[in-house]
Amino acid sequence: MSGDPAWIEIDDEQYDEALAGMASGKLVSIEDGFAMVDPPAPEDPPAPEPEPPQPRTILSSREYLTRFTNAEYAAVRASESIDMQRAYDSLIAAQFVDLSDPAVGMGLDLMISLGIIDATRKAELLQPEPAA
Repeated sequence: MSGDPAWIEIDDEQYDEALAGMASGKLVSIEDGFAMVDPPAPEDPPAPEPEPPQPRTILSSREYLTRFTNAEYAAVRASESIDMQRAYDSLIAAQFVDLSDPAVGMGLDLMISLGIIDATRKAELLQPEPAA
C-alpha cells in the first residue's frame, strides 16, 4: 500500500454523492475505489465499577442489644444507677441506634464508669456492621 496514492479521481456525480453521504453521517472511503460507508458503531463506555457497599452504622435497637454479652446485660439490669437505667430505657425505646451519635458513646462511657465494660469493649460496640 506504500505506493498507492492517498487520493483518487471522482466525477461530479460521485462528488455530489460524497457530499450527500457526509451530510447524512456516512464516511467517504477511497480504499479499493470510491465508496460510502457507515461510520463504525460507537463503543459502549465501560460499565462503571460498582460502589463497594458501605458498613452500616445505623442498627435497630434489637440488633444493637444483641451485641452485649449476657454478663453485660445482667450488670446493666442490676445497676442501681438511675442514669444507667435511663440510658437502657432510652435504648429499648429507640427505633434505631446510630453508632455515630454522641449519645451512644456517652451511654457506653457511663457503662465504663460503672465497671460494666472497658474502653476496648466500647470500641467493639461502636464498630459498624460489615456491609452485606
